[in-house]
Amino acid sequence: MPDYLKPIPLSPREWEDLKHKARWEDRYRFFDVRAVIRSDSRGVMDFFKQTYRHFLDREAPTDGVGHDYCVITESGIRPDPVLLWDKDRACSLLAGAALPDSADVVIFGSLLRKIDTHLLIHGAALEAGGEAVILSGMSGSGKSTLALELARRGFGFCSDEIAAICRKTHRIHPFPRAIGSRENTSGLLKSIHFKPNWLHHTTSGEKKWIADIEDLFGDCIAGVCRGRYLVLLDTTPDKGGEPRRHHNVRIALKQVDKDLLTRLAAIEGVEYRGLDLDGTFPCAGFRVRKDGHVQRVFLDLCEIYNEVVLYRVKVVSARPDPRRRPAISAISTMEAGLELLGNLQNMAINDGWRPRDASVDTTRVLYDLLDAIAEMECYRLVVGNLDKTADLVSGLFERAGPAAGPPP
Repeated sequence: MPDYLKPIPLSPREWEDLKHKARWEDRYRFFDVRAVIRSDSRGVMDFFKQTYRHFLDREAPTDGVGHDYCVITESGIRPDPVLLWDKDRACSLLAGAALPDSADVVIFGSLLRKIDTHLLIHGAALEAGGEAVILSGMSGSGKSTLALELARRGFGFCSDEIAAICRKTHRIHPFPRAIGSRENTSGLLKSIHFKPNWLHHTTSGEKKWIADIEDLFGDCIAGVCRGRYLVLLDTTPDKGGEPRRHHNVRIALKQVDKDLLTRLAAIEGVEYRGLDLDGTFPCAGFRVRKDGHVQRVFLDLCEIYNEVVLYRVKVVSARPDPRRRPAISAISTMEAGLELLGNLQNMAINDGWRPRDASVDTTRVLYDLLDAIAEMECYRLVVGNLDKTADLVSGLFERAGPAAGPPP
């Protein structure tokens, strides 16, 4: 079992000595946050430059301004690679092909928590005619695939995984991190050619294409734009018009803890669905009733076992079915806001230093989300055949008038 994200106690001298092993560095800027990424591995540096090339800060001062992240592959103190950050933190990373992704998971999550100027929504954002659509959904709902198809059709690209809404103006700002798509995506899209060296191993054990959007479609990154539509993606239609009453939750474990699994399964409204041992980490599946009390008890118990739980994420019950005819329907702003709040969990990982929810005021976050999307039209889209699903999203802009549509 990989000893991933285990905190490593270091003296200030040891921390500095390890930092000086990093031979290369690049500087980045994410809105109001500056960061320096260093490593003793050229491969690690190339991965970050490929993923964040549009965030490179070529005019950054060299006087120590910014948050330091150091990935050291040969520390001399332990066999696993080590990540240093925030001046006094150190943890172990995964060795081998998944090393760059295992570092990115922690670094990216840390940077997101430091950004104050923008509200960050778990979703893709595409632009047409100065207006944007945000596509949000649980893991496996097809956000990246749909975003790629819309970009192929001529939509401007704002982001794949993070939709950034300015807190002051509520305008959507581009966040053009490299797009990440599962290995089988390339077979679903027309006229998009993925290069072999874009395929990377992930922390979860699967492979993903990591491609810069401009390598695929040229100059297509959008500017600042107004948010017009918010579309929540789903993969299974409601039965008989009744809303589903359960979430599917996947918990990645640093190690199998039978006591945790037994206690979670004993919660009224929770059903244990089994343990998957095929990936890098064991993953337990649960079906959790959509009830505030049930979900709070479930999450509180996960926090008690903070040393065991790597991350928890809501997942779709089934992958998008290419044979299904997609369907779209309007929903209320409150329904959309509550679901966005739940999707924020998909951006969290337990880095071993504090409970993920320790500093989060859930009510305040909900109010901020509702305020940010107040002027958007909100929809739920049951994803099906990719072409027809993209047609429905394009149709929103076409109904709004020719000026709002994508270029021909």
